[in-house]
Amino acid sequence: MASEKAKEITLGEDFGAVAISVNGKRIEVSADGVIDIKPVNSNTMTAIAASREAYKIGDHLVEGKLTTVVFSFDENNHPIRVPTFVFIGKSNFSDQDVAIKKENERLGLHGDRMLTPLDGNECAQLAKVWDKVALPVSGHEPPRFSANETPWFWGESESTDEDRARVFRGGVEAATFDSKRCLRPVPVALRGPIRS
Repeated sequence: MASEKAKEITLGEDFGAVAISVNGKRIEVSADGVIDIKPVNSNTMTAIAASREAYKIGDHLVEGKLTTVVFSFDENNHPIRVPTFVFIGKSNFSDQDVAIKKENERLGLHGDRMLTPLDGNECAQLAKVWDKVALPVSGHEPPRFSANETPWFWGESESTDEDRARVFRGGVEAATFDSKRCLRPVPVALRGPIRS
């Protein structure tokens, strides 16, 4: 997102709401940390294009207690992020929602700040961009997952077999099916406004 040569302007912790216009974009930060990026001139750039240009797959964001990684974009091109830990633990297929609820409670997340499950297309996207999401942030950090440790994780079920559900694996674009009774990692996403 930002290069090493970017100019930094610090306004302080209690500056309140602020908006700046730079390089054709207007960046607004509310008093409670909600970030909104809009075009300066709606005739030359759409807000959707501004959002897509502002964030790239693999960008790391600090959002309160979580550090997240952009891995996809929603229908309005707003970034969808996974926490850097990607998975909240293991669960069988049917108990994923229970595991996600417990993790949200543990982290004190609520409202539009809650971790949510990924749909099948998002799981496929996560697998596709795995090397940008789950590998080191810099050359000084150890990988969170090495290639041979990349786990199969749950996705939405498209199986006609009631006992089998879809699983994905990072770095592997093809999915397969596994027993719903297996314990597999549960990937989660953070959506909505980006808050510092």
